[in-house]
Amino acid sequence: MLLWLFGLFDVVVGGSLLFASSIPATILFWIGALVLIKGLTSVGGAALQKYFFDWMGWLDIVAGIALLLHWSVPLLWIIIIAKGLWSFFAGLNG
Repeated sequence: MLLWLFGLFDVVVGGSLLFASSIPATILFWIGALVLIKGLTSVGGAALQKYFFDWMGWLDIVAGIALLLHWSVPLLWIIIIAKGLWSFFAGLNG
């Protein structure tokens, strides 16, 4: 139900990773914190169901840490935007 909204947020996260040098630090902090929380809840919920290969949640955690610490991870933004677009269109269809 909310998959399309989370996908849209992932596209914003990917854009933030791409244009991190031109976005104010306060905005990067809040986007990073939100995506980190999203990733931790995803990985935590999957672990409670004994599913330990939640690659989407782990990508969110990496993206959140990269935004919070202002790290530049080459080409991570492409993976995050692709994940976001997939989630967005899967949420619209389902």
